[in-house]
Amino acid sequence: MQRIHRDPERFGPLELADCIGTARNIDLAQVDSAISFTELLGAARTDERLLHGKRVENMFEYVVASLGKSLIIKREDAGEITSLDPRVQPPDYRVVLKDGSEYLIEVKNCHVHGFDQAFSMSRKYLERLSAYANLFKRPLLLAIYWSSLRMWTVVKPEEVLTRRGAIQLKFADAMMHNWSVLLGDMMLSTIPPLTCRIWADKSKPRALQPDNTLRFIISAITFYAAGYEILTEEEKVWALYFMLHSRWTETKAEPVLNGDQLEYIEYESAPRDDTLEHDFQHLGTLSGMVSSYYNYLTVSEDGKVTRLTPSIGPAALSLSLREGFYGDVLKLWMFEVWPRSKPEGKLIEA
Repeated sequence: MQRIHRDPERFGPLELADCIGTARNIDLAQVDSAISFTELLGAARTDERLLHGKRVENMFEYVVASLGKSLIIKREDAGEITSLDPRVQPPDYRVVLKDGSEYLIEVKNCHVHGFDQAFSMSRKYLERLSAYANLFKRPLLLAIYWSSLRMWTVVKPEEVLTRRGAIQLKFADAMMHNWSVLLGDMMLSTIPPLTCRIWADKSKPRALQPDNTLRFIISAITFYAAGYEILTEEEKVWALYFMLHSRWTETKAEPVLNGDQLEYIEYESAPRDDTLEHDFQHLGTLSGMVSSYYNYLTVSEDGKVTRLTPSIGPAALSLSLREGFYGDVLKLWMFEVWPRSKPEGKLIEA
C-alpha cells in the first residue's frame, strides 16, 4: 500500500491559520502576529503523552497497511465536523478491507508496566465514539498498543464493558478478546536459531591488532536457519527482519578467528526461553514486528520521540509474506489466532 500525500507546505499553514483564527476570532492577516509557531511547537514537544499518543496513532496506519488485508485506510478524525448531535466523537480511522468489510477504529497507546495494570476508557467517551459509529452504521473497534510489551490488541468494545458501561481492560483479558486477525495479524514461528555471518575478505588485511582491534573489508554476508544456510534472497530478508524485530534476543555476537586472522563475525538470535517443547518457536506477532521497525525509525535510543511518521511508506515496513509459501530453509509457521468469542464452526487456521 502507498500513502497518498497532500501538499503540506501549501495547505498546512493556511489550515493552521484558519483553525487558530477561528478559535481566537481574528482575521487571517492577524494570526502571524497573534501566535508564535515556534512556541506552540515547543509546548507540544514537551508533552510526552501527546507525542507518544500521536506517534502511535500514526503507527497504526503503517501496521494495518503492512498486514495485507486492507483496501484503504483513512483518517476519520481529521478536520472539523458539523453534527446535529454534538455528543459524537469521530474515531481515528476508517478501514475498508479487501473482503468489503468496513470498520471505524479508535487507537490508544497504553503504557503500563505490569500485567495487573489496566487500560481504561470512560463511559462518556466511549458513548461518543459509539454514537458516531452508529450514525454511519459501521462497527467500532478499539486498537490498543501495549507499548511496554510491543503488542497490539483489537477489541470490540461491547465485549469488554464493565457493568457501568466503561472499559477497564488488563492485557490478558484484551488478548482473550483480540480481533486483530480481522486486519491480517498473525503469530509467526520458525525453528531457532537464526544466524548471520559477516565474512572478512581474505585478500585484504584482517589480522587482530595488539590493541585487540580489527579492521577488515566485508566479502559476503550469509544467513542460517537452524544451522542450514539460507539461499534465496527472499528468505534472507525474512531472516534479517526477524533478527532485528522479533521477540527473540541476541544470544551471540562474536568474531571467529583462525589464528590471528578474522574469518567472520557471527550474530545469533534465539528465544529467551531455553526450554523447547517443540522444534518451532514463536517469533511474535506480525503487528509487533512492524511496530518494532516503526519504533526504530521514530524513537531515539533514550526513548525520545524524534518523528511522528517516518519518511518511508508502509510498504517498506512490510515483510511481504507470500500466501501459500512458508519457506524452503527458513521454515515459517503462520497462525491466525481468533478470540474466544469467535462464532462456533469456524476453524483456527495455521
